[in-house]
Amino acid sequence: MKPRIRAGRRGVALLGALVALALVSALLVTIGWRIIAHRRHETQRHNLVQATWLARAGVELAIDKLLSDPDGYKGETVELLPRSRVHIKVEANPDAANTLRVVSEAQYPTEAAKPVNRSLTRILRRTVDGGMARIEVVPEKSPRAE
Repeated sequence: MKPRIRAGRRGVALLGALVALALVSALLVTIGWRIIAHRRHETQRHNLVQATWLARAGVELAIDKLLSDPDGYKGETVELLPRSRVHIKVEANPDAANTLRVVSEAQYPTEAAKPVNRSLTRILRRTVDGGMARIEVVPEKSPRAE
């Protein structure tokens, strides 16, 4: 006759294996969740950086157009990269004479449910010396502590 103690030990071993399997499963689910969250965060960060550089590129495009056609260029909407939209507005700056206000608004990626929007505003001054046109960015006035 076989002792009953052995049958009980088999049940304890099976229970121990199930607990170990549950712990490993919980660990794998946690790791998987963290990988997915990290991937989403990195995608959002990439989109933010891309939209920032697209807004900067919009200002540079406006400068290029203003050098060749200062009076006729009022802005445009362009797709500098696939899945992007950059809207450029150029208007006379009411705060200072002979300056222009350029606003570049970038959106990336355009097909996303929540695309990243970045806006960049620069004040530009166009001067002509000896037949050569030049555009300089007017520094922003920073508030001073008094």
